[in-house]
Amino acid sequence: MTRTVGVIDFQKEAWKLVREYGDEVRAELHDLTKESADIACKYIRANSKKSKGKKGGAYAKDWAVKEVHARLLGTSYVVYNRKHYRVAHLLERNHTIANRYGSYGEYTGDHVIADAETLCIGWLESEISKRMGGS
Repeated sequence: MTRTVGVIDFQKEAWKLVREYGDEVRAELHDLTKESADIACKYIRANSKKSKGKKGGAYAKDWAVKEVHARLLGTSYVVYNRKHYRVAHLLERNHTIANRYGSYGEYTGDHVIADAETLCIGWLESEISKRMGGS
């Protein structure tokens, strides 16, 4: 059975549908970004340098995901190293190793964080297109 609605009723119904769809999309994106951050964290843990000795692999084990709330932007996730945050940029990028007599070598960065970012961006784009009805 069809129901006739006036112009004003139609407008209200249309806005109601848009809000409901927007809430569904927002919830889906929230779940996908959480999964993406978890994937990045696991990738970095698996591919980070592992030191030898008593604290072997401590740098790799200390990667974690933190949820960050922004007033206008909503919820986002940060992948960070809990204890060794000061050396993450050194291990990521190339740099010169120096001692008190001058420089004596070059360290080649492993670029694990950049690789994880690229991996997660591609994964997130494909998942959004799959779940939102794209091809």
